[in-house]
Amino acid sequence: MTDGNPFFVEETLKALLTSGDIYYGIGGWTRKPINELQIPRTVQDAVQRRVDSLSLETQQLIILAAVAGRRFDFDLLQRLTQASEEGLLKQVKELIAAQLVVEESAD
Repeated sequence: MTDGNPFFVEETLKALLTSGDIYYGIGGWTRKPINELQIPRTVQDAVQRRVDSLSLETQQLIILAAVAGRRFDFDLLQRLTQASEEGLLKQVKELIAAQLVVEESAD
């Protein structure tokens, strides 16, 4: 399935965590019964599942951020969306929690 591709393995695990198919329980990590696991077939499928778990506003924000490029800043997103700082910060935190964006320092 993942053919040992580390990126695909990582994205598959993130998708399984997001969907609740694997989770940390009493005594350690566990999973749903094997026949109930919804394992993504592609990296795109794995990432799309995480995007689908976001609020609609945040899904629209990630599309806008993707158009801006690999790197974008908060001020740019705020100008483009005309969102309040508080509202936009909430959405960005949702993206970070879903591991779809990574915060970088100004350095």
